Amino acid sequence: MLAALVLAVHLLIIAFNLFGMIAIPLGGWRFVHAPVSLSEAHHGPENAHRFAYEPTYLLRTLKSLHLEFDRI
Repeated sequence: MLAALVLAVHLLIIAFNLFGMIAIPLGGWRFVHAPVSLSEAHHGPENAHRFAYEPTYLLRTLKSLHLEFDRI
């Protein structure tokens, strides 16, 4: 019983992640608005963001991330 419940939860999480991997690049989540955006002064305009990465072998880590918060 518990094993079946754990399996069902894991399958739901996998399905949600797969949906997100497909829907987000296609613009399917436009109804979600977060009052957070990337700083254009630091990362460039919306269609041409620039990021600096740490030179690590295993991970691709951002050196810095500048965010701007909108008032609600």
